[in-house]
Amino acid sequence: MDALLPGKDRGLSTCTDMALYVMHAGARIIPLLQAQDMHRYNAGCGAATARLFWHTIYPSFIVDREDVLHMMLVDHNKLLAKDTLLHEHMNVFLCKTRVCQELMRRHVVRMGYSGHVWLMGHSSSDPSVDVRLGVQHKDLSFLHIKGRSSQQHTQQLLRCWVTQPHFPRLTVVGAFAWEEVKMYGDILNVQFLPRVNHDTPQDQPPQPLAAGQLRQLQAETPVHIYP
Repeated sequence: MDALLPGKDRGLSTCTDMALYVMHAGARIIPLLQAQDMHRYNAGCGAATARLFWHTIYPSFIVDREDVLHMMLVDHNKLLAKDTLLHEHMNVFLCKTRVCQELMRRHVVRMGYSGHVWLMGHSSSDPSVDVRLGVQHKDLSFLHIKGRSSQQHTQQLLRCWVTQPHFPRLTVVGAFAWEEVKMYGDILNVQFLPRVNHDTPQDQPPQPLAAGQLRQLQAETPVHIYP
């Protein structure tokens, strides 16, 4: 399996998704090839290699061969309208959530395509990595990691949580400015990591949590929220 991942598409969440296929399915991550190299690829190992797209379909990576499997890792929030007709060439759509699976099934049926829609249910590949032995879940608590995309719905989640003081503690991880969090300063069941206060310079955001700290937090927190 070859996973197409041009440099401009590479980021933390992207590489985490693709790393699962490298680790568990033996995939290779390859760049977007120029025409001459693409011709050589199709004539060589690419003639019998499954091809995995991530969110975006690059037409040059599609080949009209029945023995080549075309797959697409789908995030329904990031689908592009211009790819709609190219979905006809996909043999399998790999969905991370049940919502995505249902939407893609409807799309495939409506368009009359023949691709299969599978639920993969991605999660951390191994919650024990970088975590101390013997770590146990704490009492019921929740974890949310803020992303750059508004599709993470961080603000909506916070507005909901502050209206429910009986909810368990919610830990929100991300780079926040004081102006973004000061309205939640008196809320006992919400905490932000790394911590930020009124003395934090706006042009000097707090250092992000180290990878080991984040994995420890993920392992200790029973429920992770990604609305």
